[in-house]
Amino acid sequence: MENRPKRLRFEGAQLVTGEKNDETVHDAKYLISVLLVCVAKGDGEIDRTETDQMIDIISTRFDSSGAEAMELLSNAVRALIDGGDLIGKLGEISLGLTEQESSEIFDMLLQVIRADGSLADGEVRTARTAGMILGLSDEAIEAGIQSAR
Repeated sequence: MENRPKRLRFEGAQLVTGEKNDETVHDAKYLISVLLVCVAKGDGEIDRTETDQMIDIISTRFDSSGAEAMELLSNAVRALIDGGDLIGKLGEISLGLTEQESSEIFDMLLQVIRADGSLADGEVRTARTAGMILGLSDEAIEAGIQSAR
């Protein structure tokens, strides 16, 4: 059996992995919302500037209203509170990401942790974990974190 990474593409607000006859559709808004909240919460709290940045990212990326972005972020917070294997699910999805797509999502995460003007140790640890989940090299992760400082 061939062990190729799944093909990934964004179709509007959906993240599609796999080939034509074996596609899996994920809600990209939800996926990115969970990652954004996870990283923003890395320092123990999510402040107003981080929330504003997350709303801006989601609204811009998916041409969504502020209300829809807030709902997505609220759902992401609930998912994190409920637990489950979010990291495993995110890891599975990330197997199909191209390096460019992973970098783009990682850049969104860095925008959020820069939003409040400080880079807490917990945010850095969470960003590193997110970078690893996204399949980025250690060098790319560290370069991104250094650029956020």
